[in-house]
Amino acid sequence: MKNRIRLALITALLIPLGSTMANEDIQAIYDGKCSACHISGVAGAPKLDDAQAWAPRLEKGPEALLASVTNGLGAMPAMGTCNDCTPEQLAAVIELMTAGVK
Repeated sequence: MKNRIRLALITALLIPLGSTMANEDIQAIYDGKCSACHISGVAGAPKLDDAQAWAPRLEKGPEALLASVTNGLGAMPAMGTCNDCTPEQLAAVIELMTAGVK
């Protein structure tokens, strides 16, 4: 719960006032850039519904998750293949991906 609150706060701070990110936009980023690995779990990517795989990642906190996506980790390339994504979008995609396992 703490990590979810922290990620929500980070996301809120990263989103400029007056801007909105439609859930459809975030879903489209996930569908186009993340799902190829995170649906099947290829190369150790945690699957969306795999709470056990996400648990150690979530324990590190939202800042660490965002840093992992931004810098790459293991087989995941920097920016998670979304080189044109903003930090706000990446944080929102992380929230989308982890919402079901918290």
